[in-house]
Amino acid sequence: MLNVLTDAFFDTLKMIPFMIVIFLVIEIFEHKFGSGLRPLLRKSRYIGPFAGAIFGIIPQCGFSVISTILFAEGAITTGTLISVYMSTSDEAIPVILSQPDKINVLIPILVTNFIIAVVSGYITDLLLTYLRKGKNTEHQIITNSHENEGCCGSTCIDEKFSITEVLKHSFYHAFKISIYVFIITLAINIIIYFTGSHMFAKLFLKDSILQPIVLSFIGLIPNCAASVAITEIFLKGGITFGSAIAGLSSSAGLGLIVLLKEAKSKKRIFNIIFLLVLYSSIAGIILNRILPSNYLYMILH
Repeated sequence: MLNVLTDAFFDTLKMIPFMIVIFLVIEIFEHKFGSGLRPLLRKSRYIGPFAGAIFGIIPQCGFSVISTILFAEGAITTGTLISVYMSTSDEAIPVILSQPDKINVLIPILVTNFIIAVVSGYITDLLLTYLRKGKNTEHQIITNSHENEGCCGSTCIDEKFSITEVLKHSFYHAFKISIYVFIITLAINIIIYFTGSHMFAKLFLKDSILQPIVLSFIGLIPNCAASVAITEIFLKGGITFGSAIAGLSSSAGLGLIVLLKEAKSKKRIFNIIFLLVLYSSIAGIILNRILPSNYLYMILH
């Protein structure tokens, strides 16, 4: 039993230096270029889903929030918002990058998420255009009090660059994600220790068509821990590639919190959440059907 604890501790410990470096790079990018993404996306209305999917891939904690605000102001379409949400993988990228032996899975995840996000975004816009039949619909304006808010409640986008703030947030974020990783890794190790890997697989409905659907709902949880858990369980072989994609595609970070808290049209909120789960589940089910069950092993070797 002691080995379970020490394995989880040392597995997490060796990730921390990578985490700090990764978050330092992300923080510098956000402070230097984050404010410029808002007008760029606003101008790209007609190629919105494509542009939104590109920007959503960037591990920038405040971008889903900015996109939500732009959507509420009528600056971007529903399809663009969907594409941003679906390409956003929250903490998956830093978690994978902090484990060099698993880095081969990063490109397949990013490319797959991007394609799904673009297709889903354009399908949404085409469908809504057909349903509206040219009628204008009003967007509910929300306040910009969350404009600079990032993942886990931190401030990410600021016109004033402060190396102290960058270092402070990078270390804080790396420490916080490391705690999540340790807790999740320890929980996985305990389950396997007491029940065996077979029961662990059954816990996440291995070989069931429902697995991507379950992960799609888990991905909706607006907390860093959700994407960390999905990524860690996937890297340990507990879920399939398609199911991991489903969970990460429905993960929109703080964007959903802002949408739920400020937007007045509850029907529109429900529709967006429904589409996130629908698209993510369908994509996950299709991927599980067309990819071999040992796809994770294949891309890691």
